Amino acid sequence: MFKLSNNNTIESSDTFDVPSTGSPPKSIDMLVLGELSHGTKNFDALQKKLGVDNEKLNSVLEDLENKKFMKVVQKQGLFGPKIELHPTEEGLKKYFS
Repeated sequence: MFKLSNNNTIESSDTFDVPSTGSPPKSIDMLVLGELSHGTKNFDALQKKLGVDNEKLNSVLEDLENKKFMKVVQKQGLFGPKIELHPTEEGLKKYFS
């Protein structure tokens, strides 16, 4: 059992959720950048994880690309061309700052 600074206790385990700090939710731009920073590489996976519609996600991705926080990479996949989304160095700095 661990005692937290707010006097709550948690049971010892290999993994656990960190208690919420009550901070406001991040902007959709930062949520998308976070997913990209943690390895999500395609539009469909981003949409599924974040629960946003096509139009909104496309708008956010265009904005991040225009700000040079992410880049679009076209690759040849097994079943034809595929598009991957990657954070740039500037995007990583923005997300982790």
